[in-house]
Amino acid sequence: MNSRCATYIDSRRTKFFCGALFHCLLLFAFCFLFLACAGLRGESQLIRPIDETGLQHLLKQSRGKVVLLNFWATWCEPCVEEFSALMKIAREFRPRGVEIILVAIEEPEAIAQKVKPFLRAQGVTFRTYYKKTRDDEVFINAIDRNWRGAIPATFIYDANGVLIKKFIAAQSFETFVAALRSLIKK
Repeated sequence: MNSRCATYIDSRRTKFFCGALFHCLLLFAFCFLFLACAGLRGESQLIRPIDETGLQHLLKQSRGKVVLLNFWATWCEPCVEEFSALMKIAREFRPRGVEIILVAIEEPEAIAQKVKPFLRAQGVTFRTYYKKTRDDEVFINAIDRNWRGAIPATFIYDANGVLIKKFIAAQSFETFVAALRSLIKK
């Protein structure tokens, strides 16, 4: 083989190798960016602020489904104790069409420091909310005028959006099951 031919072949190999390397790096960068964005999107969907208007809208959007609405906080020991029962309810009843809405009652700085790590540790994969309102009394009254804001508090609505049951204190899994069982289709 003459040197001109060998140079041409080496040149083509180099171009092929560089092209393949470029495409591999491009694919790696794309995958990294995709996974990073997916992770961020999942994180941002994990917990969002909600006020009384947003909550009322969310409840209206959930018509046609039984809704379990729970108010909790990381600083509330009974709330934390009740959380495993709520997660068990979510695993068992969400596939049956029950909408689970969790609303954290926390200071804004606690959301990133305490709430998100807690939700991750509990395995929460569905969207949850934190109360962000100017007037706590208006928020509380938008849910139930007889509720004084004590937590944990759970409100169960039927598929027509009618409040059927409320619990103002920590409840067991069995108590939640009994309240939900008559409302869901077998």
